[in-house]
Amino acid sequence: MRYLAQLLPAVLVVLSGCGSTREIATAWEPLDGPAAQNVSALLSVQPGSGTLLAGLTTGDLFGSPDGGGSWSRIGGLVPPVPISRFVQDPDRPEVILTPTEAGLFLSLDRGRSWRLGGPRSATGKFLPCRALAIDPWKSTVWYAGTAGNGIYKSTDRGETWVVSNGRGDSLLASRDIHEIAVAPSHPDILFAAASGIGIARSTDGGETWARSTPLVTSLSPTITHVLIHPHDDRQIIYASDIGTVARSTDRGETWIVTNQEEEAWRILSLIPDPSTPDQVYAGAENGLWVSTNFGASWSNPLPTLANIPTSVTAVAAEHRTKLYVYGAGLGLQVSRDGGRVWERADNHLGGAFISLVSSDPAGHDVYAAVGSALLRYDGPTASWLPASSGLSGGKVTSVAFDVDSTMTLFATTTGGAFKSIDRGDHWKPIARNVRMSARYIDTHPTIRTRMLASGPSGIFVSTDKGNSWSQTQRQDPPFEFTSLTFTPTNAGIIHAATQAQGVLLTTDGGIRWEQSRYGISSDAIAAITMNAATPAEYFAWTKRGECFRSTDKGLEWKRFVPPWGAEDSVQIAYDRLQPYSVVALINGRDLFYSHTGGRSWVRSTAAGALTEVTSLHWNARTSTLYAGTSDRGLYRISLVDLVASAREE
Repeated sequence: MRYLAQLLPAVLVVLSGCGSTREIATAWEPLDGPAAQNVSALLSVQPGSGTLLAGLTTGDLFGSPDGGGSWSRIGGLVPPVPISRFVQDPDRPEVILTPTEAGLFLSLDRGRSWRLGGPRSATGKFLPCRALAIDPWKSTVWYAGTAGNGIYKSTDRGETWVVSNGRGDSLLASRDIHEIAVAPSHPDILFAAASGIGIARSTDGGETWARSTPLVTSLSPTITHVLIHPHDDRQIIYASDIGTVARSTDRGETWIVTNQEEEAWRILSLIPDPSTPDQVYAGAENGLWVSTNFGASWSNPLPTLANIPTSVTAVAAEHRTKLYVYGAGLGLQVSRDGGRVWERADNHLGGAFISLVSSDPAGHDVYAAVGSALLRYDGPTASWLPASSGLSGGKVTSVAFDVDSTMTLFATTTGGAFKSIDRGDHWKPIARNVRMSARYIDTHPTIRTRMLASGPSGIFVSTDKGNSWSQTQRQDPPFEFTSLTFTPTNAGIIHAATQAQGVLLTTDGGIRWEQSRYGISSDAIAAITMNAATPAEYFAWTKRGECFRSTDKGLEWKRFVPPWGAEDSVQIAYDRLQPYSVVALINGRDLFYSHTGGRSWVRSTAAGALTEVTSLHWNARTSTLYAGTSDRGLYRISLVDLVASAREE
């Protein structure tokens, strides 16, 4: 079994320096999540029966017989690729398809088994598929939208395919097709959301195509969704990757923008209510939006949901439509009353790829990053709460805590830097007037008003807690760090680990930096620690667990051999406030602790290995190690006795 630590208590055998041994009982403790953060597609297999099919970003498939009350894994795609949508054959409900980057997958048994198919390239390779539409009048006719090859058409349920990009200039050739919609009462009329085109329209079943929207430029938004009214195909809506929504009432002849936000909130899903066709739901990066007049106007009337990236599916029910929302930060939730009250619907449904774990210095709040979402573990209720309302721009890359307030923290995403003053419940962007593209941010633990940030544009410093920023001296290429190590006895000395520039060093609190890579054969440094008993002694660690040692405060380095093998899988975690306190997890089983920055170690061996660990965080104040996994949530283990043993050495 992959996770023995979930079932077996761990018995740690502590090896002391004098050779004596003693047993200490401890165990990895699962924090019950965050769960169901990998859900990326949902389908009501049999409307009215409660049977649901969920697709995950891992390629796994889960089924629920009771509307989300319980889930079990029923299979997975081979090769494993993210599942972004499901399409069901209207005449054969047991036939389900999903377009993926590996091609078009087909299931004949409601998702339990799958085979790969779809259009092929000239070399016979399956083409990446982004969209699929089935003719509602003749279900043998399928349209597949590809990545970079336009549209293909099949008239025999996918057995054979022909190019359907138009004659002559082939308007859609070499285009990414994000969505295809077939007019319900005129199935020869098609609309396609295409890169570089906008909306293209065909009136002859894909034989010819023409632009429906105005000519786009490289600066135009990418239209990613198109929706036709179920009962009136004159009405059409499209949505873009920056939140623009437009409506046509004349089959695409003219368009009127009906919702255009100042911030770029990408639309993730666009669906009609099956019971009330004029009602449309749009899941966006800033929450769930609704229109009661088929896109003529929009409102965000669901304050019970956090304003975080949300995808939505509407399922016909006996009395009222059920709304399901899902995505990183949400898990899977269901509402039976139009969105006023939400309930969890993700019991045993998938997991989460935890890319980052952090905790406040006192260890009260623990945060886990899952892609673009941040979640906070609430200890009193033992539950995970969304903590990313207002975060935008992509993957969360760092989290930092204010030294004076437990309520204030900072974060970076691939889209910039953000600040929260309510423990992550709401976020606002900072430093928008500085083009620093921060990927990492941190607060200085002793110079209390100072903050440091870095990204592709270089290193930036703030002397007023992030209200204003200035760039340090320019370098070519710019310096960019991925972690900082502050020297407790000298506020001016900071070491920075980098992915490509060795170790960076500053002696004035971050204003001027120099590159220190003498003797370091590997440029990718993951962490830097120090020996408090010998202030000039520092250690630089690579992601593979290799170590370099400096005895002159980081100016020159020599290889240092740690007490594990080169073939071992190694993860290093240290406390930013106590950089001499270090933990190494070896092969998911062995734990090494050092109170000297890596100079000497105490080892323990656990019964049962915690595998697929994706992130590690060490809080020295509470002696707690946190381990994020690829799909089983977050674990923690107390190392109080191990730390005490090291201090006795």
